[in-house]
Amino acid sequence: MKGHGAAVLAGAGALVAAAAGCGAAQGAQGTSGAQGDGADLPSRVVCEVSYRADDSGAGQRDATLEAERTDGMAGAEDSAGFDEMSVALTYIGEAPEGRVVSVDVTDAAGDRIARDLYQLGTPAVQDIEFSGGHGFTGLSYVHSGEATLQYWCTAEE
Repeated sequence: MKGHGAAVLAGAGALVAAAAGCGAAQGAQGTSGAQGDGADLPSRVVCEVSYRADDSGAGQRDATLEAERTDGMAGAEDSAGFDEMSVALTYIGEAPEGRVVSVDVTDAAGDRIARDLYQLGTPAVQDIEFSGGHGFTGLSYVHSGEATLQYWCTAEE
């Protein structure tokens, strides 16, 4: 029994070492391009926004939000305001907090009612495409009262 226990412990130690080695190799690969030097980051993010005041579709308004890649904590931002909601796009290429695209939706009072955060990594967001041509975000809907806001974002090289 003593020999069996030692063999199990030795085998477990080998598995842990192998897993740690795989993680280190994967981490090194991730930092060459997608995580380290930003080579795989898009130069610009574009979001298509459609707003409807109610289910009838009356008063539909569309907007295009664009944010160029900006490195630093503030990032690049673009926004659009509608009767019941506003939407803001932020793109941070390189910063201590990471690489992100965020879409924030606020109601008429300015209170946040939705936030989608997309952390950029592997695969590169410009390589992600949901069916229907809805970019790396897919088609998102936000409701406030009778109003509906929908958006999708794409990445450009």
